[in-house]
Amino acid sequence: TPTPTPTPTPTPTPTPTPSLTVQVEFEEAEGYLIGTENRGLNHMFTFINTSRVGTAVQGVAAAELAFQNSLWYAKERGSMRALSGTKQPEKVADPIIYHPSVRTMLLTQKCISEGGRSMVYECAKMADYMMRAEVNG
Repeated sequence: TPTPTPTPTPTPTPTPTPSLTVQVEFEEAEGYLIGTENRGLNHMFTFINTSRVGTAVQGVAAAELAFQNSLWYAKERGSMRALSGTKQPEKVADPIIYHPSVRTMLLTQKCISEGGRSMVYECAKMADYMMRAEVNG
């Protein structure tokens, strides 16, 4: 019987190692002054703080949307009877919003959402006070 010839295994192609640094050159670029001369650091901190508030608002919006969707789902989704007794006798099962652990999770979501909103409002109020103080001297 003839000896079977082994099939060659393909050699894996080496993956290039990505570079984590970038070099940007502005050799022929023209620069413009933005803001007040010699106040760049102050402007930079204003920009960074504004970005932080914007990021916080996005987080609060995501938390609020998650809570609203969870609340809708808990009102619609049926699963067994409520521990405190039948809530909707015309249906096969009661909505899961009547289960204590689901209510706890929903209230936790609500606290996070409303607490975040309150924090953003408080930060905006402080920013308004600071701006008014700067205008008034």
